[in-house]
Amino acid sequence: MNLAKALAAPRRLALLQKANPSQALGGIIIPNEGSHSQTINTGTDPDQLVLKGWKANVWAYTCVKRLASCAAQAFWRVEERTGPGEKDWEPKADDWRNKLLAYPMAEKLSGFEVFFYWAAWLAIKGNGLLRKTPGGENGILELVPMSPKNISPVPSKGDWCSGYSFVENGIVLWNVPADEIIHARLPDPMDPLWGYGMLEAAFPYIESDSASAKLRRDNYANGGVPPAAIVDEDLTDPKQAAEQAAAMQLAFRRNAKSRVPMLMGGKKTLLEFGFSPADMEIPSDRELTRDEIVAAFGMHPSMFSNDSATYDNQDAAIRYAYENGAGELLAVMREALNLALLTKEERESDSVYINFDLSQIPFFRRQREAKIDKMSTAMRSGISRNDLVNLYDLGLEDVEGGDVAFVESGLTLLSEMAEGSSSVPAASFNPFPAPQPKPDAMPDDVQDAKPNEAPPPA
Repeated sequence: MNLAKALAAPRRLALLQKANPSQALGGIIIPNEGSHSQTINTGTDPDQLVLKGWKANVWAYTCVKRLASCAAQAFWRVEERTGPGEKDWEPKADDWRNKLLAYPMAEKLSGFEVFFYWAAWLAIKGNGLLRKTPGGENGILELVPMSPKNISPVPSKGDWCSGYSFVENGIVLWNVPADEIIHARLPDPMDPLWGYGMLEAAFPYIESDSASAKLRRDNYANGGVPPAAIVDEDLTDPKQAAEQAAAMQLAFRRNAKSRVPMLMGGKKTLLEFGFSPADMEIPSDRELTRDEIVAAFGMHPSMFSNDSATYDNQDAAIRYAYENGAGELLAVMREALNLALLTKEERESDSVYINFDLSQIPFFRRQREAKIDKMSTAMRSGISRNDLVNLYDLGLEDVEGGDVAFVESGLTLLSEMAEGSSSVPAASFNPFPAPQPKPDAMPDDVQDAKPNEAPPPA
């Protein structure tokens, strides 16, 4: 056996057991000690996404605002396992992390603002960052939101990610250790260390929609008058042409806004160019770009259109947004909190878990009430109470006797209807008791007995 290979085998095995992001990052060579200079391409500049996307486009603003608000309204709590079952979890009321999640920045910022900020960057850039401020009795004093601007993860050959560098003009200014950052990210298949945002995916369509809106706005500012040219065959002096052009421009704008025809002297004629068919289509194509934008955020177009603004459609659109948009944000935020705030022993024993609760949000309260109404109907159809509680996920405990199924009587079989017989009606449908078996006839002498008179002896 080759001695060199035998000695090198344990070392190779140790390297394989470490989390190395090199191949996942497309083959970037990661030095053994890591390197702050080998930063990852973090995609579109966050400033551009915010200024030209979120703050410049009504659809992008509404999508981010609604999803971040949904995520920020969730109630976060620490739960502990009470049994082997899937639902054997109870809130751990005395856990110190409950207060940290309720007041992540104490009196400086509300919990709603912190989680809105976190979820908004997650939707915009695909990366939501919270920094753990060391201190306090339990080691974490606050959870401070961070912007993903100029932040880049540092790949590590042994630790997967050794930290986060603040990079400006290609120069690393400082580095934060990875264990101080809570990083929630929407996965990017090409980069497991950095996410890809919903707004980032929709950005080309947002720019197209904004350009369409600008053209329509400029058209309104010009009074809806199409482009035109003033033709004067006697105008040959460039200086005079410039002066008359300035005067014409002012007069044309004033008359266009007031809808008054403009009087021109001399041999001037107006040559109208008119709107092209493509120009006429621009206002109507905004509906298409809107649908593409909201699809990137996991939201349904009916939430943004009055054409289908019924209560049922709106409720369905809200549920769609929670299941596909806000639900995805909350899921990655939950996993990031569990990875960052649970101890290794708690994760390995699966005894403690950080979870969110949406039951107090008005939409889910309405959904819960509707499920309870349906539950009474289903119970009369032969489904037990405990089965319905689990089926509708009402969060209620099973009760003794709740596994018994009941069926409403009073229904007649079709075959019995054909034969002219009927089933015995149920008491719930008939106020009179169901027919009972007749007792045996009494002797004649007993039947003839008078009231308060004893029967004759036998």
